[in-house]
Amino acid sequence: MNFGDAIFKALTGHDKHPVSGQSMFDEIEQYRAAIGLSRRGFAKQSGIPESTLREWGKHGVTAKVEANRLDQITRAYRGLIASPAALARWRGNDLSIQLGGIPRTARTVTAGQLRLRPGTGAAAVQRFLAGDDAGAARVFAQGVRDPFYKHSVFGRWLPKTYDDLSDLAYEGDGYDDADGYFATASAS
Repeated sequence: MNFGDAIFKALTGHDKHPVSGQSMFDEIEQYRAAIGLSRRGFAKQSGIPESTLREWGKHGVTAKVEANRLDQITRAYRGLIASPAALARWRGNDLSIQLGGIPRTARTVTAGQLRLRPGTGAAAVQRFLAGDDAGAARVFAQGVRDPFYKHSVFGRWLPKTYDDLSDLAYEGDGYDDADGYFATASAS
């Protein structure tokens, strides 16, 4: 599991996330019905007009709609399924991170131990809600200030070279891409 996927799981409790506008809308409808949230209430919460939600319910999320509104659907979907308690912990940097997949390092550390920069949690949550798991992981990694965790665990990053840093690969002596040293996160 890459770090971006782990952030998704930490904030929602779900292992996988839908990749299309239609699958997100279907999950929105199921979840909305399960928790007793009306379309009107969801429209107010998400900023998507109720008439648009009715239209999507009738005719589905077409390719044209997805091209124009995927960001809005993603924000609405993630905002609905994300755990409010997890969001609050991540925004306030009041969280624990389970680090694994790194040689000789399997432990749970707190935001305080990582010495996260103020606002790191809020920035990671903002990227997550926008659907940018890799960006959430990158912001989180950049927010680590403790020298041991910054250098030994998260390593050095090459953002100009690699577009996808979602699995936080450690780059240093003896790094083997096949081994894929990485950090995984789960909020508690």
